[in-house]
Amino acid sequence: MGHEPNAVEAVTDYAIKDAKQVLTDLLTIKRNRVTEPARNHELARQATASAYALIEELEELERLTKGIK
Repeated sequence: MGHEPNAVEAVTDYAIKDAKQVLTDLLTIKRNRVTEPARNHELARQATASAYALIEELEELERLTKGIK
């Protein structure tokens, strides 16, 4: 159990990074939706990939923290 907090920190860091990326991409899409449709398509693809990664990281974080309280 000595290394679990480090794993929790690592997964949390990745989850925060991916959450920021998803939100940044979605806000950029909203801002550019009329002027840059091709760029928005790429941002949507990136946001989708980041969202899936975030879901996996949150599930891993949940698994790691179940026994910690």
